[in-house]
Amino acid sequence: MTDLRIADRKSLETWLRGQGREVAVVTAARAALRVLPLFAGAAPKLASAEAARQFADGTGALFRATALARVASKYPTHVDTNAALAAANAAHKAGNFAASESVADAAVLAANAAADAAVAFAANAADATSFAANAAANAAASAASASAAAAAIWDSIMADATRAQAIGAAALADAPLWPDGTPDWASDAWTALRSALRSANHWGVWFDWYEKRLRGGSRGEAYEVVFAVVPPEVWDDGAAAANEWIREHLPKPPLPKPLDNLPSAFTYAWNASGKIAVVAGPQNTPVFPYPTSEADHRALLEAVRRATERLIADLRARKFDNVRGDFLEALERYVGDLPTAPGVGNFVLADMEALNLRALFEAEANILPNGFATRLKTLLQFHIALRANYPEMERVYAAVGKGRLEQPLPMDAVAAATKVVADNTPRFFEPEVIDGFGAVERAPPIVELAPEDRRGAAAAVLPPPDPLGSPEREKSHSFIIASAVNSLTKIALRGGDAATAIEGWGKVLHRLHEAAGPVIEWLRGFVGS
Repeated sequence: MTDLRIADRKSLETWLRGQGREVAVVTAARAALRVLPLFAGAAPKLASAEAARQFADGTGALFRATALARVASKYPTHVDTNAALAAANAAHKAGNFAASESVADAAVLAANAAADAAVAFAANAADATSFAANAAANAAASAASASAAAAAIWDSIMADATRAQAIGAAALADAPLWPDGTPDWASDAWTALRSALRSANHWGVWFDWYEKRLRGGSRGEAYEVVFAVVPPEVWDDGAAAANEWIREHLPKPPLPKPLDNLPSAFTYAWNASGKIAVVAGPQNTPVFPYPTSEADHRALLEAVRRATERLIADLRARKFDNVRGDFLEALERYVGDLPTAPGVGNFVLADMEALNLRALFEAEANILPNGFATRLKTLLQFHIALRANYPEMERVYAAVGKGRLEQPLPMDAVAAATKVVADNTPRFFEPEVIDGFGAVERAPPIVELAPEDRRGAAAAVLPPPDPLGSPEREKSHSFIIASAVNSLTKIALRGGDAATAIEGWGKVLHRLHEAAGPVIEWLRGFVGS
């Protein structure tokens, strides 16, 4: 392979003339894509509907031109001369919105040249390769004209040329846009461009598309070509109309399948009325390994309940000073969730409140009255002993302990799934389903002390050690929410004999599965599945 030396427009064009048209077009597209975000510099300084529309249409024209050039290099049968000419004309018009001698000009000129390269490709003339090479060289030179970009642009083009010789144009089109990582100036410009566009006009389709170019890879032909085949008459109605057309025509990815064999705060089932209900499960059914276990469990459960109720009564009677209200609320929820008999109550939810109580206790041990702290310590010891009869908790702690909290749980998706349930209660869901979602979604109390409260105590009572450890509360809380959504979606997808025959259930099921999708994907990443 001959060593390449490409550092300016002339050397690039010379090299491109010896390559196929596809290489020239993909080179032009990638050069334009690197500086496309600089069009943010053309954003109107004064807010007006007309200025916003013109800027949006200009941005859409640049996206349109680069998408067409990219598709031409990968899927040439989807590009015709008329579509290429229309995109080129739109890109040329975008220059009207860019301030003279600004970095926005670099984005416009590069996109213009990329569109010209696509026109030369689509024309399929005898000298099309020469025209495409010339246009690609123009795109590169225009991109490099931005003062902050020159060195990085030529370095990346040189890397593209080297890679094109090894893997070809189609594979190069899917390579990460910046071989050495996105420069700060390009990241800043992309953030500025996103901020300047109105999110309400379906710009998300282009945001996702461009960020995929940054990362590299492809979502397949059926997905890619949609961005390049928007009818010209739709573009004539403006970028918002084109964006909506793209959104509606993108192939829908399959919804993620719920995960199996995960512990959950709830067990769901279809009941005789054709509704999804909360039913008895391992989270509220104790296990008795020894002949005396059932009697021991009954006695311990009664002791825990009485100790909790008495502590609640004393807190309500204000018998302790300097005990924050979060303790009372957690204790009330704890006793409310505590199983009263096999199959009744919810030990997972009770354990969540015990975890909150322990976190509060640990944070405020130095300021709590010893009388209250001693009784709370005894209560938590009882709870730990009681937990031995609920082996499901070991599975919960193991899942949380092994989980990877690489990103926050998407609470907007949780809210969307919750709304589907709420909107269809009691038609398809029994009321305890939405009540349970409210219980697990409740934010745990903040356990940090104010600076003035951080003082030592010579004989502070500390919470008891826990044999299962103390899982991170954020991880635990996120997992409990996500596993409940996952469990409900799994049962809903199985369907019930009565419900599946009721008009409207199919739409409700799709809404639930669609809303739960991001939660299930998060859970899959959390457990490493």
